[in-house]
Amino acid sequence: MMSRLATVPDAFASWRATRTILALCVVMSAARAGEPRLDRLEPQGAQRGTVATIDFVGPRIGKAPQGLVLEHPGLEVRKLESVDGNRLRAELALAADCRLGIHPVRVHTATGLSNLVTLHVGALTEASEAEPNDSAGEPQMIELDTVINGVVKPADVDCYAVELQSGDRLSVEIEGLRLGRTFFDPAIAVLGPDGAEVAFCDDAAPAHQDAFLSLIAGQAGRHVVVVRDSAMQGNDASSYRLHVGRFPRPAAVYPPGGRPGEKLEVRWIGDAAGDRTETIQLPAEATDEFLCHAADERGVSPSPLTLRVVDVPNVLEVEPNNGREQATEMPAVAAACGVIDADGDLDHFRFAAKKGQAIDLRLYAQQIGSPLDGILRVYKLDGRQLAANDDDRGEPDSYLRFNPPEDGEYLVRIEDRIQQGGPHYVYRIEATRPAPVVDVRIEEQRRYESQTVVVPRGNRTAIMVTASRRDVGGPLHVTAGDLPAGVSVQTPELAGDYNRVPMVFDATADAPVTAGLYSLTATPAEQGKQLASRFLQQTWLVRGRNNFPVWNYFAPRPAIAVTEPAPFRLRLVEMQAPLVQNGSKNLQVVAERDEGFTAGIRIRTLYNPPGVSANNSLSIREKENEAALPVTAGGNAKPGDWDMVVVGEADVDGRIVVSTQLAKMRVAPGHMGLTFGTVATGQGVDAEYVIPLEQRTPFDGVAKLELLGLPPGVTAPVVEIDKTAEQVVFPLTVAADARVGRHRSVMCRVTLTEAGEPVVQTVGSGELRIDPQKPPGEQAAGTTAAGAEDKS
Repeated sequence: MMSRLATVPDAFASWRATRTILALCVVMSAARAGEPRLDRLEPQGAQRGTVATIDFVGPRIGKAPQGLVLEHPGLEVRKLESVDGNRLRAELALAADCRLGIHPVRVHTATGLSNLVTLHVGALTEASEAEPNDSAGEPQMIELDTVINGVVKPADVDCYAVELQSGDRLSVEIEGLRLGRTFFDPAIAVLGPDGAEVAFCDDAAPAHQDAFLSLIAGQAGRHVVVVRDSAMQGNDASSYRLHVGRFPRPAAVYPPGGRPGEKLEVRWIGDAAGDRTETIQLPAEATDEFLCHAADERGVSPSPLTLRVVDVPNVLEVEPNNGREQATEMPAVAAACGVIDADGDLDHFRFAAKKGQAIDLRLYAQQIGSPLDGILRVYKLDGRQLAANDDDRGEPDSYLRFNPPEDGEYLVRIEDRIQQGGPHYVYRIEATRPAPVVDVRIEEQRRYESQTVVVPRGNRTAIMVTASRRDVGGPLHVTAGDLPAGVSVQTPELAGDYNRVPMVFDATADAPVTAGLYSLTATPAEQGKQLASRFLQQTWLVRGRNNFPVWNYFAPRPAIAVTEPAPFRLRLVEMQAPLVQNGSKNLQVVAERDEGFTAGIRIRTLYNPPGVSANNSLSIREKENEAALPVTAGGNAKPGDWDMVVVGEADVDGRIVVSTQLAKMRVAPGHMGLTFGTVATGQGVDAEYVIPLEQRTPFDGVAKLELLGLPPGVTAPVVEIDKTAEQVVFPLTVAADARVGRHRSVMCRVTLTEAGEPVVQTVGSGELRIDPQKPPGEQAAGTTAAGAEDKS
């Protein structure tokens, strides 16, 4: 389903018309500008139920803005104003029921689509940090139920004071790392009226490396909230949103999931006012992430806790279940829910299973905000371990597929890796039957940058998609649905033995300039097959050491935009003859330039088939209209017809990227195999290099064979053969000063013509031995010894 492109409403139509008229004189330059880059929002959040002014800051962000691409409802763009080329000012109306928390946003301009950043929506009154506030003795006074937008500079400490009555609840939550600007690890503390620390938090599991806390005031008076970087670091990008109020702030919710459509009774755990229960209506459709905020008469938690909604029955642990004989019974397909509530706690569940009926056991703990670092183990009833897993393929939680060796009863055990526990160490183990699923993702074309689809009017752009199959085989169709008007996509069928496929998007010359979020799904090409298709696109917001992903956003739909025309278009001339294994050819790329556009265009293949490489450091030179892009196939290149795409980019006040159409390239085995031997001769003694050959693919006309890798002082002519030849003989002319030694890199280049195009294959290697010159009367003719066969 398409998302919304938030544009200026009709009430501002006259403003837009005026702006369009004023912009007429710069339309062409704007259309030639490159992609916008969004560095930050000022401020990065707003209160729901209000109208807020947000500045979008970054290169080319203010050039010909068209709108904002938003993922969630509740935000209305009332006005867009370009302050300058690098700053866009938006007036946003936030609905009273606007979703709290993270709202991903991109800026759409006439020439591009920005990277993703996040806008954060809160429920409290917004305020800003006012320096100086570096001392607990002279803090910034604030009202309860306020969000402070501040920055922690190097070695900075920010202090805020609130007045409390004895028995008041004070909850504090900071968004720092989760703002996605920099590697910022905030810590918060609360000092009582006597200056003593009454609460502290560095990291809270549901808040990742951010922090929250909740307390009941033991005495009336001024309480000071202290904010700092946990390592006393900080910089100009270490911004934060500090929520200070009376809202509930539980650390966990139990059970952490239920079935679609049911009313689930949950317990909020960890709030200073005590645990409490609530009945929550779960959505009718299954979802991996149903976000729930704790709320009462004093407020609502700034960030949510996660419930999983999956169509399997819940089984809640029954204590005691630390021992095998005390295990809680559960069906083979169910969700086992529990809490590792103390150090050293072990929870056991017992289930019946049949041989040949595999069961997927997947733990959800850290993925749903629990501090539990769980290990899953499966046992027979006698205690013999059959399977175990700690972390699944780099994921924080455990997974294993259990194949019962026989019909019978089995145990699954959950424990913390370092034997820690607590009341908020909740978990959920989903036991399900294996089901066919395909995970679809768009490959990054620039490392650590999520790829968007930006199609200039009258042009094309291309992306590479990976489809990772699980428990499903066969060919797939990858499709993009509900595309913008005037946009179409061409995607080859994805073969059953491959997982990558190019997609080329084409916009007509009159396609409306627009942007939004669209679907990208995989379906089986074979009738009758069923599978689940999933799409998530990672945006790297904060990276740590060695580029470890510290904070990401995963989008469920890709962003697609239509922009004003680019100043060039590309076409790929389709090969008529194959690229053969151990061979090389040129991809001919043709550029059509607008008048006046003369810049160089960098070109590269979007991808290469297995075993094929390309020279991706070339350009169509300034003022030229075509270039040859060499491609080479190794001996292991995968034969078949491959849909090739070449991508071109140019710098026009920023990067502009377009692509060619899809063009077939056939990879085929070489036309012939050659059996190389060893030739021995001496300086000044001519010889013959005789190479038996195997004709594999008939060809018309003649093939030209040329020896390569001959040492200095040795020459051989080009030899021609036809399709009846069984060997090739190269006469070698050996100079008296030819280099002595064993030369083991002799190769043969075969060139023939097919469909009017050269087909080049390089086969090797053989050996040529040159002995020192012998005295007169001892010269002997060169000899050929048997050698290894090269079937390339």
